[in-house]
Formats: sequence, structure tokens, C-alpha cells
Amino acid sequence: MPEHTMPPENAPESPPIPMAVAVTRPSFSYFWFIPLIAAAVAVWTAYSIWSGQGPLITISFKTADGLQESRTKVKLKDVEVGTVTQVTLSPDLSQVLVQVRLAKSAAEHTRTGTRFWVVRPRLTASGLTGLNTLVSGSFIEMDPGPGKPHLDYVGLEAPPVVRQGTPGRRFLLRSDRLGSLAVGSPVNHRGIPVGEVQGYDLADDGQGVNIHVFIKAPYHDLVRTDTRFWNSSGVQATVDADGLRLKASSLQALLVGGITLATLSEKGRTPPAPEGTHFHLFDDFDSTGEVAYTRQVNYILYFDGSVRGLKVGAPVEFRGIKVGSVIDVHLTYDPKDATMRIPVLIRLEPERIVGMEVASITPKEIIGPLVQKGLRARLETSNLLTGQRLVAFDYYPDSPIRMVHATNDYTELPTIPGSLEEIAQSTTHLLARLQQMPLEEISQELLQTVAGTNRLVNGPEITTSVESLHDALLAIERLTTDLAKRTGPLVDATRTTMDQANHTLAATGKLLAPDAPLHYSLIDALQEVAAAARALRTLTSLLSQNPQSLLFGRHREEKR
Repeated sequence: MPEHTMPPENAPESPPIPMAVAVTRPSFSYFWFIPLIAAAVAVWTAYSIWSGQGPLITISFKTADGLQESRTKVKLKDVEVGTVTQVTLSPDLSQVLVQVRLAKSAAEHTRTGTRFWVVRPRLTASGLTGLNTLVSGSFIEMDPGPGKPHLDYVGLEAPPVVRQGTPGRRFLLRSDRLGSLAVGSPVNHRGIPVGEVQGYDLADDGQGVNIHVFIKAPYHDLVRTDTRFWNSSGVQATVDADGLRLKASSLQALLVGGITLATLSEKGRTPPAPEGTHFHLFDDFDSTGEVAYTRQVNYILYFDGSVRGLKVGAPVEFRGIKVGSVIDVHLTYDPKDATMRIPVLIRLEPERIVGMEVASITPKEIIGPLVQKGLRARLETSNLLTGQRLVAFDYYPDSPIRMVHATNDYTELPTIPGSLEEIAQSTTHLLARLQQMPLEEISQELLQTVAGTNRLVNGPEITTSVESLHDALLAIERLTTDLAKRTGPLVDATRTTMDQANHTLAATGKLLAPDAPLHYSLIDALQEVAAAARALRTLTSLLSQNPQSLLFGRHREEKR
């Protein structure tokens, strides 16, 4: 340890060293408030976020096109009410599961009737929609509906035509075929859009199509119990005496199809149709005058000849009155006898026949007695210009019942050849008979006859006869000229003779009048002639009995 040395005497004095004073400080620092405040803010923020969040729902779609986690929004009337948090595949890979965190304000709308769909650019019957998503990106649209609280949904692949709560009424149209109608096709009244097609599906019996339409308020009151709906899609062409006429409802109906409605009676005479009323969709306006029949019975026909020109929808008539239509025409093969057949399936509507009770009888019971009386089906031409044909029924009692019995699915009706087939058969028989005739011999005889006629015509006899005929005609001409000159005097003489004959007949009439003297003289003369005739008859009788009395006299004969 170094020794302590004293400072030198001449060294300056150092200042006094201050004495340290011990101060007692508090154990808590104010700096601890900073993390505490930060933690409190974080807790409050977390609580606010948690308390402001709505439910977590799951929506299933067929594809995740346009959906992104944490970026795709859920909107209600263009207001953000949620965000996509996760996009995953379902366990069976058949669909996409989209988890959405909704806002607390949208929690009360998560019910069974709520619908979700992805808004993206689409070309629909109403036009091009969703163009705003080209800039902002796709989003999920929410359409709240009624029902119980729900968290799992099946998303719509296309936007609904009508949103929940839109005032109006829904109706069901029944048609044989869909045609060019699609979701969103307009429903018009007097050219004004009053509704749209919401959707379509196959009927339960598989015999038609159910078309769901929505009529907006206040137009829904136009639909009455006797309202008629018809398909106004495409162009309607009519050919008549005035020429060809084309008619289209509208450009939209021409492109995407359309339906038109009209009420037959005046407003107020029939009640408004309630929600869900069923109507029949007619093919066109001309057919709206027909009654929509509910009872339809199918039958099958087999024709031997060609069915060219017979199309699906062709009318089935009885003596010119429509009783049904053709619903199917196809070609079948029967391996049992290696035969090709063409079954024609027709649908009859017995309610068209007034007085026929068909509610509780089978198809065989309906048509059986008529077949026994000679009811037969045949093909006839309905339009000579287009070659279209129809099925015509009539009574042919002398025609035998011919059945094929190729199927048990439908009741079969007998058929007979049509008029064209009969003409073809007659022509075939005629040609066959012509082939059997000795045409060569007949042609030779005809040639000989022609040659003989040629010789006769070009012979001198014909020339002489022609000259003689010419002379005779000249003589007749001279005779007629001479008669024409003498006709005047002859007519005058004839007129004079007729006048004299009239005077003579008048005088004769006066002589033969009932009060004329000649009348009585003639009566006396006739009486004398009658007496003489009786005397002559007596003499003749006497001579026939005693001819000798002519020589000896009557008295001498009596003496003997």
C-alpha cells in the first residue's frame, strides 16, 4: 500500500470536498404508468373489437372464383357488414367453404331465409350486371330473410331475380316445354314489364315444366283468376291471304324469351289471384282462347307408311275438331321379328268432348266402345305448302281392327292407311296391271292403225271427198241466200194465213157454243146415229143367228 505523502508547503489549497447527503427516495416509479396505460388500451381495444364482432358464419359455394381471405367483403345494400376470414375446401372436395365474420349489426339477420351470392360481372336476361366489380373486386351480397337463427348457408350460384321483401305476388305457370325462357325473362302486360321469371323446374309427373314468375306491385292486382299467360318469345310468322306477317313482342323477348299476360274480363268482375295460383302457359296468343284441360290421356299409334311431316305438337283432330296433340314420334326396333316401327304417342284431352264423364274411368274404358264402333286413326295433310301432317280420327266401320301390341305402357289405338298411302297403293296396283298388259302388241296395232290412217288421209278418196264437200257447201250457201231473199214474202203470207185461221177458229167457236143452234142439231143427229147403230146391232145379231132369213125373210122362217 503506498504511503501517504504530504503536499508541499507552497502548493495551492484544494477546495473543500462536499459531503454526500443521503436522501430517501420512494420505491414506486411513475414510468410504470406507461406500460399499464398501454396494456389497458390494448385490453379495451381487444374488448371493443370482440364486442363489435358479429357471428362467424359458413357459406358453401361451388367455386371460390373472386373470393380472397381478409379482402373480400360482405355487403348489404352496398354497406359492408362482414369480411371473408377463411376459404377452404370441403372434406369431399365437392364445394368451397367460406367463413365470414359479420358485423354485430348484421347478427340479427343471420336466419334460415337469408341468402348469399357472389357479385361478379354476369350476362343475364336483364342485361350485363356487376360491372363495378371490375374495379373494386368481387364481393358477397347478403339478402336478409325470415326464419330462425342460422350459421350455415348454401350460397346461390346466380343472383336472385327478386329480393326478399319486394312487394308483389308469385305465381306458378305450367307448360309442356320451357322453350327459350330463362331466369330473368320479362313478363309483360301491354308492352310494359310487370314481372320476371324467377326459376323453373320439372313437374312432379314429368309431363311438363313448372315456371315460377313474380309480378311486382302494383301490377300484381292485374292478375285475376281468369288471366291468360302465353309465351311471346321469338318471332311469330303467319301466312294467310294477305301474305306473310311477322310479329315479335319486344327485342328483349326476341333474344331471351318472354311471357305476356292479359285478363279476359273487366277489372272488378273476377277476384285477384292469390299468391301461388297455378296458371297454364299457352304457346301463343291464338291458343289462349282454348280451355286449359286438366285431364290428359296418352295413347300410342303405329302407322305402316311414312310419317314424314308429322311433328311433335301436331294436332289430333276428330272430323276437324282438335281433341289432342302429338307428343312424341320416334323409331324403334323389335328384335323379336327384326321389324322397324314408328310409334306415335298422342295425348288426348277427353274434357274437350262435351258430355263425356272421364273423371273416374281408365283410358281403355274411354276409347274402347268407340273403337268397336269403327273409330280409326289416319294421317292427313294439314298444310299443302309446308307438307305438315296431323292425326285425324273418324269412324270406318268396315275397316278391321289392326293392332301391333308392341308395348304395354300405353293403350294402343287402331290405324288405317292415310289418303296418300291409299293413292300410292292404287298407283302401285295400276302400274302392276299395266306391266301385265301386252304393251308391245298394243303398240304394234297402234302403229298399224296410224299407218292405215295416214294412207287413208293422204289417199285420192279424201281429196275427192274434200272437193265434193266444198261444192256441197257452195250449193248450201246459194240455197241460204235464195231463202233469205224469199223469207220476207213468206213471212207476210204466213201472217195472213194465221189471221184467217184465227177468224175461222172464232167462227167455229161460236157455232159450237152450248147455246148455238148447231149444238142442238148435233145432239139430235148424234141421237139418231145412236138409234141407227142400235138397229144395225139388232140386224147383225139376227143375221148371225138366222142367216137364211136374208133370203126367205123372217116370217117364213118363223112359220116353219
